[in-house]
Amino acid sequence: MEPPIEIDDPTDSKPSDWEDQAKIKDPAASKPSDWDESAPRKIPDEKASKPSDWFEDEPLEIPDPKAVMPEDWDVDEDGDWEAPLVSNPKCTKASGCGPWKRPEIDNPNYKGKWTAPLIDNPKYKGVWKARQIPNPNYFEDKNPAKLAPMSAVAIEVWTMSGGIRIDNVIICDDLSTATEFAKNSWALKANMEKREKRQKSKEEVVF
Repeated sequence: MEPPIEIDDPTDSKPSDWEDQAKIKDPAASKPSDWDESAPRKIPDEKASKPSDWFEDEPLEIPDPKAVMPEDWDVDEDGDWEAPLVSNPKCTKASGCGPWKRPEIDNPNYKGKWTAPLIDNPKYKGVWKARQIPNPNYFEDKNPAKLAPMSAVAIEVWTMSGGIRIDNVIICDDLSTATEFAKNSWALKANMEKREKRQKSKEEVVF
């Protein structure tokens, strides 16, 4: 509620030679000669072999053998009818179908892009902060809990959902007063909405 006693000096600025990075890349470091940045992260598992129940010539999906062309299907207007695709039952019972590929494993030779290791910055001075000066707008509130009377509350809501409602608002320091207010405002509407919802559900029941 009160402004700070001191503030940043607006005329102060960080010196051009101020080093505020605690760590820097080691300028003496160089990439090792055996460091391969082009090595992939994953490689095919050469120890893997195709399962005996893997059907390479079987598609994963087949036309539904139980499907029937609708009676109102017009070839001239709708084109040639094709049965919808379903999962191939041979594939669901086997290890797999279609072209087999070796599974991939982590490449033990993968190192990724080389970067120089970080070292302590010998010129590091810490995080720069502007010097503090007395706040010309500072004041001391002798009664911070004493507020002006409130007669309105503004609420701004941004939403993409419907059915959201802001109910009555009360600001007070007495629980019994707030409870009584809720009983005479929110509770009345909430109970009425429940009754309307139950009545609507009964009307929508199909016998």
